[in-house]
Amino acid sequence: MESVIGPVIDRALDAVMRKVESGKKLTTEDLVVLMLSMFRETNRRIDDLNRRVDTLFEAFSKRIDALENEINERFNAYDEKIAALDKKIDEKFAMLDRKIDEKFTILDRKIDEKLVN
Repeated sequence: MESVIGPVIDRALDAVMRKVESGKKLTTEDLVVLMLSMFRETNRRIDDLNRRVDTLFEAFSKRIDALENEINERFNAYDEKIAALDKKIDEKFAMLDRKIDEKFTILDRKIDEKLVN
């Protein structure tokens, strides 16, 4: 609708501006044309502002997504390190259990030898 009304308002505004320049009195219709032109300009500015806000919102959303991905990568890396550490600890405990079992076995044999002798 703007594409049809816009040029009409522009032509009417030009006529009103010529009246203002020549010092003629403005009619009620001329004032309506001025108000329509002002509303049109305000709408244009609002549309421009909305486009800028949309652009900033998209950029901000991309930054948030990138930050979220980075945080997720770090958590995944920490999870892998924790899993590796858990495995190492389990291996150390298993090794200690084997050594303790070996020592008890040796101790049992020595006790049995002492009892037999």
